Amino acid sequence: MRTRLRLTIHDVAFYCTLLSCIAICLPASSQQSNSDLDALLGTAQNVAPDDSRVSLTADGHLRALSAGTTGSFAVTNSDASNPQTVADGFLAQNATLLGTDNVAASFAPVRVRSSRSDTFVRYQQYFNGVPIFGAEAIVQVSAQGNVRSLLSDVMRDFSGMVAVPMTPSIAASTAPSWALNDPRINKLDLQSDGLSLVGSPELVVYAPSVVGDEGLPSLAWQLVLAEEQQEFTPDDVATDLEQKMRRRHPHLFDLGPRETWTALK
Repeated sequence: MRTRLRLTIHDVAFYCTLLSCIAICLPASSQQSNSDLDALLGTAQNVAPDDSRVSLTADGHLRALSAGTTGSFAVTNSDASNPQTVADGFLAQNATLLGTDNVAASFAPVRVRSSRSDTFVRYQQYFNGVPIFGAEAIVQVSAQGNVRSLLSDVMRDFSGMVAVPMTPSIAASTAPSWALNDPRINKLDLQSDGLSLVGSPELVVYAPSVVGDEGLPSLAWQLVLAEEQQEFTPDDVATDLEQKMRRRHPHLFDLGPRETWTALK
């Protein structure tokens, strides 16, 4: 049985040096106007008192939204019979509120899943056609073609992308050797000579703000390395996933504030 290690190799010669001297990410352009949020909340239907939930970023952009168990938010100019079209329209209509209204930024659905009467559409965020590492949004659509909830961890500050070349200086063919020589391999008690590349390197935009870290965005190669180990059980996988969620998102479990990506590594 294989266990998999996912590494992101920055498009720079010395990854560790970059982490020690990287600049603080530029702040978002401005505080988001409450009028956009008020307009969205004004489309609420059948929301029970005190049942709706709204979570905003530090600069006022929408991070998460819920209409509760019985409510929903109306979406205009979309085909109510097509959940993906409804979710697409919701993201487009609220791009300013989400902070994703950049001409080079876009979303593409990666998974559509139905549960009871609702449909969940998961999106990957892109910049100039390149996926942004860890940047996703999930839109829950009701059977009536309205939106019940939104959860997003996406790139909102694009000011640092001006200085990011979209052509990598490290070739895909040499990215695996950089990954195998990464000093973090030893910290995970893995032997580089026992690892193998799974699939092909994928070019991504690494935006520290998306994963709760500080620094400027950069181009990166994402690789999956595997090591042959003893077989593990589904219970092991479930336990590991729960621990990961509690570690990366303690604020969702009332365990304290969210830690930075640097602290979690």
